[in-house]
Amino acid sequence: MQKIILIFCCCFFSCETATENIIENDSQKATVAGVLTLPVVPDLAADYWVAVDNDLDISNGWIRASADVCGTVNVVNYFVENVPTGKYFLHSGVHINSLTGSALISGDYYGIYGGSLNNPPIEANVTVPDSGKVFFDMNLEILP
Repeated sequence: MQKIILIFCCCFFSCETATENIIENDSQKATVAGVLTLPVVPDLAADYWVAVDNDLDISNGWIRASADVCGTVNVVNYFVENVPTGKYFLHSGVHINSLTGSALISGDYYGIYGGSLNNPPIEANVTVPDSGKVFFDMNLEILP
C-alpha cells in the first residue's frame, strides 16, 4: 500500500493535465457521479479532482477525470462525463496543503472508492455502462 500512495503522491495532476488524458471518443456518454465526503471542512476554497482509472497509479494517466473547487464545505457533488464502458478504479484528491497542479502531500485529502489508504481495492470495482449515470460516493481521508 505504501508503494501505491508514494507513486500517487509523486505524480503531477492538474486541470491542464486532465484535458490531455481524456479519451476523445464521446460516442459513449456514461456519467460517473456521486458525493465526496471530506474528513474536515477546508478553511479556504480547495481544488479537488476525481479520476476514473485503470489502476491507482495516476502517473501513467487515467481514462477520464474532472476537477473543480470544493469550497469550504465537507460534502461535494462531483461528476465525470463521457466515461467509456468498462470496469475501473475511482479515486479523488483535494489540495489542502499542496498547490493545485502539484502532487498531494501530507494533510491533503485522498479517497478510493471501495477502499481506504490502508486497504485499497485489489481489483477495479466501478462498473460503467454504455450510457446513463452511475453513482459512487467516496469518503476521503487525510494523507499522513
